[in-house]
Amino acid sequence: MLAWLGMDGPVPGVTTDDYEPDAALCAFIVSDGLVRGARTFIADIEAASDQQATPAYQSFGRLGFTRPYLRTHWTLR
Repeated sequence: MLAWLGMDGPVPGVTTDDYEPDAALCAFIVSDGLVRGARTFIADIEAASDQQATPAYQSFGRLGFTRPYLRTHWTLR
């Protein structure tokens, strides 16, 4: 089973500088998902950083996430 771990504000690094509540929620969601049969998780961090320089990358890394590709944002002005 595949699970999507979607984010909806406040987004750490964008609307808050406190990463710990988000990390704790993600850890719970992954743990609960595993118990319920999920084996693959997809997570979305806002605009990705090439340097992976925010605590969110360490938090997701501790949960076993890796970045399969760099997402590009598109806009039409």
